[in-house]
Amino acid sequence: MDFTFKNSVSLSKGKVLISNPLLEEDYFTRSVILIVQHDESGTLGFVLNNTISESLKQIDPELPLHSLPISIGGPMEKSNLFIIHRESPIFSDSKHINENLFFGGNFKELKERYQLQKDPHTVRYFLGYSGWSKTQLQEEIDENAWIVCENIPIESFFNPKIEDFWKYAMELQGVKFKRMINFPLNPSYN
Repeated sequence: MDFTFKNSVSLSKGKVLISNPLLEEDYFTRSVILIVQHDESGTLGFVLNNTISESLKQIDPELPLHSLPISIGGPMEKSNLFIIHRESPIFSDSKHINENLFFGGNFKELKERYQLQKDPHTVRYFLGYSGWSKTQLQEEIDENAWIVCENIPIESFFNPKIEDFWKYAMELQGVKFKRMINFPLNPSYN
């Protein structure tokens, strides 16, 4: 059986990265990252499965849906709050990722919108982001640190009932990757 951590999906905005089961890094061990920007200047994304116990209310009690969990989006700009949302681009400065998925926007408009609509399945908050320079991420993909995926449903990004998002994402990639789910972080522990 081939256990090479590789697939043939190319990197672009709206795709998802899944980390190699043997990758041991502070922010990226068994992580799943949504790519929200990918261009000639580099790549920006958010770790979808690094939720913290701190509530949004502790950060800013004025924000709507303050009972929603917050995730650490990555090691860059950890003191800044970022959002992805499934609303039509009604927020100025909102950037289209794909289908009905958007990144950022005017926080004042966001507050007003979500004061009226309390649907927690349309917004995610992140402290910080994950970023790569122009060729850095592609080099990491070429070194088998990540696979790029396009078959993870957008709805799942907002579903708090998925307990282990990395395992969920790996299972969606087929038998080869499903078998890797139970690999130990360090093969010498086996």
